[in-house]
Amino acid sequence: YSIHSGDVNLFRLDALSGRLDLTGGLDYEQEQSYELTLRATVPFRGNALTFADATVRVTVLDVNDNRPSFLGQLYTATLDEHVTPGFEVFRLQATDRDSGPAGTVN
Repeated sequence: YSIHSGDVNLFRLDALSGRLDLTGGLDYEQEQSYELTLRATVPFRGNALTFADATVRVTVLDVNDNRPSFLGQLYTATLDEHVTPGFEVFRLQATDRDSGPAGTVN
């Protein structure tokens, strides 16, 4: 067994058992899926080889692995003493690198 094409730095295929292992970390925000072509080879009559290929698609699911972060570390406001209730003092903003609902900051 061998990886004929695809990310050989992130996956390893055991040549004898055919077991496919992950060798590095996954990050949904960088790559959502991988496609590998795996090959099974059988020697046939001397140097001739017969083989079959199979495609494996690995889909990465997003998890909430990034913390939200504020655009600033310290916020200050100065208000006139005559400001009425309901006056907007400031609007807080934060972002999150996660995708979909996991990246929604509220």
